[in-house]
Amino acid sequence: MDFLTVHSVEDARQKLLSHAKDWMASGENVPLQKALGRILSADIRAPLDIPPFRRSTVDGYAVFAADTAAAGESIPVPLTLRGRVDIGKPASVAIGRGECAEVPTGGMLPDGADAVVMVEYAESFHEDGIAVYSGVAIGENVVQIGEDTTAGTLLLRRGRRVLPQDVGALAAAGITAVPVYIPPRMTILSTGDELVSPETEPDPGQVRDVNTFALSALAVKTGYTIAGVGVLPDDETALENAVRSAQANGLYAAGLIRSPIRGGEGNIEYLLHLTKRPAETALDCAAVARQESKEG
Repeated sequence: MDFLTVHSVEDARQKLLSHAKDWMASGENVPLQKALGRILSADIRAPLDIPPFRRSTVDGYAVFAADTAAAGESIPVPLTLRGRVDIGKPASVAIGRGECAEVPTGGMLPDGADAVVMVEYAESFHEDGIAVYSGVAIGENVVQIGEDTTAGTLLLRRGRRVLPQDVGALAAAGITAVPVYIPPRMTILSTGDELVSPETEPDPGQVRDVNTFALSALAVKTGYTIAGVGVLPDDETALENAVRSAQANGLYAAGLIRSPIRGGEGNIEYLLHLTKRPAETALDCAAVARQESKEG
């Protein structure tokens, strides 16, 4: 009997993939805030250097590193304070040899500076003097232009599911419209005269519909959009009409689930009738074995 023929999970997977290989997935641009979990439809490259300016990683003083080479706790190096760099603003001062400028964490380095002395290793004296007690090397406590990424660098590849950290990287690059694939649509149809909705108190012989809700949640988690769900009676006409309706609504995939307490005949026979009419339906696998043994 045909309804006893079952497919392994891997066979069913390969059948689905064989149908899907010729699909032409459409793309769309979505706002960055809605990109989480979506699949990228194109490579994304950095449009600019990140960061686009040299910035300090500490609160301290921007200096010419060579000026601090002889600094020590017992004999500090005196420097002349030229001014202060405000956070979030361009550096309005420049320094020369023997000079420094106060900078906050994240502040832009002024022209002439190539390192930053932490505030803990410096103190002010007189009106515009700064004593430096520890030397620094070129680039110390500084994030260079393009250190995170340079313009044109591949940030994210096509086909990647967007993760929270990806959203952050896109925000840093100023990318607010994200190219993603439009999710495939799925209709889930559960069948069985004994099924009732979860809010209904089952009568003797009835069970609450679990598969519709569990599989809908799994499909959404996987990346599908649920086009529709339905609980159908053991009726071939109702099943065929539901499948036709799903196809008319641009269905990409259909899940037809038999009630877990009745796995033999019933709508399995109806499904087989539909699979033998390929011009009218897109059904292929009628039954999938959950275990190697059919008794499973």
